Amino acid sequence: MTLAAVRRTAAPAASPTHHHWGAAVIWLDTLVQGILLGGLYALFAAGLSLVFGIMRLVNLAHGDLIVFAAYLVLVGVTRLGLSPWVAALLAAPLMFALGWLLQRPSS
Repeated sequence: MTLAAVRRTAAPAASPTHHHWGAAVIWLDTLVQGILLGGLYALFAAGLSLVFGIMRLVNLAHGDLIVFAAYLVLVGVTRLGLSPWVAALLAAPLMFALGWLLQRPSS
C-alpha cells in the first residue's frame, strides 16, 4: 500500500480546537480530583487530631472505616446503579452504626 493510499484511508486528524478542549478538561479533572483528595486527607488529619486531643491515644481505625465507607459507595454506584449522592447518603448512617457498635462500652 502506498503512502497516498494510507492517507486516504486513515481517520481524519482531530481539529486543534477539539484537542485544546480535551487538554483543558483533563487539567480541570486533575484539579478537581486533587482538591477532593486533599479534602479527604484533611478529614483524616482532623479525625486523628480530634481523637488524639481527646483520648491522648493515636487511633488509626477511623481511616479503615472511611475506606470501607468509600468501598460501600463504590459498590452502591457500580453494582446497584445508585447515584453517588444516594450511595453516600446510605453509607453514612451504616458506617455511623458500625462505628457506634465498635465503640460502645461492653457491660
